Amino acid sequence: MNNILRFIARYHFFSLFLLLEIISFLLIFSFNYYPQAVYFKLATSFNGKVREINASIANFYKLKSTNRQLAIENSILRSSLPSSFLAVDTNVFWHHDTLYRQRYKYITAHVIGNSLGKRNNYIMIDKGSREGVGIDMGVIGPQGVVGIVVTVSDHFASIMPVLHSATMISAKLKKNNELTSVIWKGGNPFKASLINLPGQVQISKEDSVVTSGYSLIFPEGILIGTIDHFHLNTDDNYYDADILLSTRFGSLSYVYVVQNLLRDEQLQLLKKQDEIISEEN
Repeated sequence: MNNILRFIARYHFFSLFLLLEIISFLLIFSFNYYPQAVYFKLATSFNGKVREINASIANFYKLKSTNRQLAIENSILRSSLPSSFLAVDTNVFWHHDTLYRQRYKYITAHVIGNSLGKRNNYIMIDKGSREGVGIDMGVIGPQGVVGIVVTVSDHFASIMPVLHSATMISAKLKKNNELTSVIWKGGNPFKASLINLPGQVQISKEDSVVTSGYSLIFPEGILIGTIDHFHLNTDDNYYDADILLSTRFGSLSYVYVVQNLLRDEQLQLLKKQDEIISEEN
């Protein structure tokens, strides 16, 4: 004990200097956005490298299920090709290519990190800004909606999945286009909840819930899940409903990052709209 006290007495100026330095760095990182952004970018990149190594080892044991999943998806895609349809009309119609404009581009990525048992789960993929992945891009899988990109480094990205307390997906019932929203209340990784669904709407078990297309993130009609249980809340005349998620997050291997090619144009229009509303008020 005496040795410790003598050490402190001898080096108290140096110890005080270190303490002040630590406090200074904490204040810098707490109140400045740029150091935080640099830290999270470096942390994402380092964490991605570690997870990529672990995923490459574990991926060997997933080859069978992964190949089966890809084969199913390929069969669906091939079924959509023009060669898969029979021409029943001999009339020939021409269209000008400028009538069609690509709105969405899809970037294939491999899942290298995933969590399920937390209140706020995250997924890491092996594609980053150099491949065109950006923050606030939607992510879908072979079975439906996965989540939203929240952090990006050069070669990796972190996704906030449906299984996260802050996620809210703009959705609708496929059969009648009635708008609702999907959130996750925690616990069961196979289920989520619908909110803001009026009691006047006719719903049934196994009704499909898909993306509304009203956000800048997901295309319209991407499957989120099917209604599993519901009851009408007489206090506010809205449904309390649970859905079975179409995506099985525990076995997720490959995903597609959705790049909205018209996002900037839409954002500019929304900005002008807000400015007009502000002037009117």
